[in-house]
Amino acid sequence: MLVTPSFHCNALGITYRQQFNTTRNEGDISKAILAFEAARSAYKSAGNGQHQEFIHYTLQLTQAFLERNAQFGKIYDLNRAIWILDDTRRHVPGAGQEVDLLNLLAQAFSVRFDRTGDLMDIENATFHQRKALRLTPQQDNSLPAQLSSLGSYLNRRFERVGNVSDIEDAISNMNKAIQATLEDDDRLASQLDTLSTSFKYRFESRLDLADIKKAISHQQKAIALTPEHHGDLPLRLNSLGVLFQCLFEHSRDIPDIQHAISHLHRAVELTPAGHPDLSVRLNKLANSYSALSKIDDHPSILSLAISSYQLSASQTVGSPSIRLDSAEKWACLCHGHDSAQELSAYQVALHLLLEVAGENPHQKSRNRTKSRQDTSSLVGSATTSAINYGELTLAVAWLEQGRCMVWNQINRLHTPFYGLQSTNHHLAESLLGVVTAFGSPQPRLFQEEDVMGLSTSKSKAEQHADLAQEWSKAFQKVREFPPLQNFQFRSHIPEDLFTSLPAEGPIVIFNICEERCDALALTLGNRDPLHIPLVNFTSQLAVQMSHQLGLYVGTQSRLSRNPDRGVRRVRPPAHDTTIHRILRELWERVAKPVISALALSLSKDRPRIWWCPTGSLAFLPLHAAGIYQDTAQRGSCVSDFVVSSYTPTVSTLLNKLEQPGPKFTNLLLISQPATPGQIELPGALNETLTLEKLATTHGVECLLLEGDAATTSAVEQEMNSHSWVHFACHAVQNEVEPLKSSFLLHDGSLVLLDMMRRLLPETDHAFLSACQTSTGDAELADEVVHLAAAMLAAGYRGVVATMWSIQDVHGPRIAETFYANLLDNSVRIAGGKNLDASLAARALDESILQIRHALGNTESALLTWVPYIHLGI
Repeated sequence: MLVTPSFHCNALGITYRQQFNTTRNEGDISKAILAFEAARSAYKSAGNGQHQEFIHYTLQLTQAFLERNAQFGKIYDLNRAIWILDDTRRHVPGAGQEVDLLNLLAQAFSVRFDRTGDLMDIENATFHQRKALRLTPQQDNSLPAQLSSLGSYLNRRFERVGNVSDIEDAISNMNKAIQATLEDDDRLASQLDTLSTSFKYRFESRLDLADIKKAISHQQKAIALTPEHHGDLPLRLNSLGVLFQCLFEHSRDIPDIQHAISHLHRAVELTPAGHPDLSVRLNKLANSYSALSKIDDHPSILSLAISSYQLSASQTVGSPSIRLDSAEKWACLCHGHDSAQELSAYQVALHLLLEVAGENPHQKSRNRTKSRQDTSSLVGSATTSAINYGELTLAVAWLEQGRCMVWNQINRLHTPFYGLQSTNHHLAESLLGVVTAFGSPQPRLFQEEDVMGLSTSKSKAEQHADLAQEWSKAFQKVREFPPLQNFQFRSHIPEDLFTSLPAEGPIVIFNICEERCDALALTLGNRDPLHIPLVNFTSQLAVQMSHQLGLYVGTQSRLSRNPDRGVRRVRPPAHDTTIHRILRELWERVAKPVISALALSLSKDRPRIWWCPTGSLAFLPLHAAGIYQDTAQRGSCVSDFVVSSYTPTVSTLLNKLEQPGPKFTNLLLISQPATPGQIELPGALNETLTLEKLATTHGVECLLLEGDAATTSAVEQEMNSHSWVHFACHAVQNEVEPLKSSFLLHDGSLVLLDMMRRLLPETDHAFLSACQTSTGDAELADEVVHLAAAMLAAGYRGVVATMWSIQDVHGPRIAETFYANLLDNSVRIAGGKNLDASLAARALDESILQIRHALGNTESALLTWVPYIHLGI
């Protein structure tokens, strides 16, 4: 054999790869990759790029990439391996040489599917494995392995998609593979294991007991062929135990569940501590104990189920979804008879929620997707347990921790900068650059137009990993700066919570759960929350009332001849429901009990109150709850007692209260009276012209962007240099993707997600004179995903927004009286003529009172002012 530079490089790569198999040192496998790359390059330079040796070097290189990914999780290695294999196979001269490339390419796609969950990857794995099989002679020794690989890919595609034809195809291919495999072949056990999985999936689809019995039989044969100390033995024992439990669920024969427990227990015993699959195996064992406890009430069985769930949930590695499932079941089994364990279980479950939220949603199978409704239910149940056991501060903490996850993550990234900017501006800018990058959306790991996903650029996942390291370094620099040694993110519930509460009035946070509904009031000077049971309110009623209100408002908007500032579907008639009845029920069942418990009285100087609703209650106008009839006495509605505001979370409000006001005050007015493709809003221009004149008269610097001047780029640029912003335009709530809700400007949309990622430097208040700006997604009620929340996330201390469509004829009047009241209050209270967000809630309250006195208590009057709300300080 001719000794060439490529031969030397390849030999060096093999040496480093063999060394890596012993040391597991990343440096060794990285050196192997460099050597294999050098071998390929040298061979190409010699002009022999089509030769069999080049294929050999390519296979060595891509195998090394796959091994480094398997050990260190570098998805860039997968992308690079896939690109190299696909590029090489396009240029090989013969089918025989192409088969090895196709087999490895299919494997790489399969591994990437396990990592990303992208359906296209398992489709590509299946496609390329089928192509390799077509090119392989029937008597080829590699045929059984290829058939097994295809069967495995089909199983995983079925688990994701649920197409029964995949399972039939998998069973057929696995039977062929087994028939072509000798009895003493080491691969036979793995093939039987895969075939067992196929029959299990078919059983789940057809519910034919013959399939589950075949699955058990094949798994037992696989275990019989597996040596005692083989690494796959615990996995196969676990699979067999799960199969017996499936059989028990249909047969109800006690020996079946006993067999399940026996095999699952042995699987757990053989799994070393710290193994990522230990949490899953403990979860399956606990499931079997729990199933047995339902027909055998011996306390020891229930105790074993509880302890197994506890061990599973408490693992520090493994699937967060499985550990969360274990924590929930642990809590349920302890419910009502072991308060300490129940609360401990919920504490673990809520801690895991953020990990689960961070999982790739594509990685969930069709049977395992955990929805945000499930998450809300978990938070509600945990909070209810804390309330039942008198742990009221814990209840508040859990409500904070378990809701508004998107909001909390962004808010916790933004919060530290307000203090840091005034202390060390350069360091704040450095950190802000990292946060801005973190805030970018998580795109696919390859471009949409790249159908096969063969991008070789560094993946977004790796970029985010690099950013995490950069963030950690920058954060340590902050801690090294003497005045900021204790600099940190605000936790969900700070230790000084009860001394940080607003002096102007209470915060009332709600827990709406199937078991019970409660309010928890936080007031300055009290060390514990005030518990207010809502005995006449239920979660079902909250859902019903919010649904009826949505139908009713939609119908009234459709019937109204006045143009609305919004885009919506036309909804069917609401039949017998009215806004008067809904507001009265809200008053009697929710608001009045809170007002009474807080011992609030009728007075001229009304205190503030901050509502923090959860669940379907978030879609109901608590600020307007009351009896609106001409004969109603004073003291029959919320506004007789308090000035209302809302906050997404308690921590959000506390952060806003600590956030310093802007160094300057100026107003940006955005007017879109004739947005392309939308109904004209003649009142929008009149509104902003009136406000421009009013602001100028009071000495407030003002800029008006109207019509074609209000482009997305112009608005984004001017928002950076204005402390107040006023939108008079259309807005749309995206029902399919709520984070893409937006303001409609002249040349496009200003999108919610983009605003939530921003951290504007000198912001104070935003007035959103558009429809649906505080309307969230019914399926994500506890996420507070709406345009008003986005403005808070962007840095504004306060926001005026609307819960539903507002009429263009009344919008200008409400806005004008708001600013007039605000400027008057500024002169009266602060002795100046600047706009001040801390005075905005009372200014809106006074503006609404003026409108109420003018319009009366008719339904059209209520529809005019009820949608206006205030959020923030």
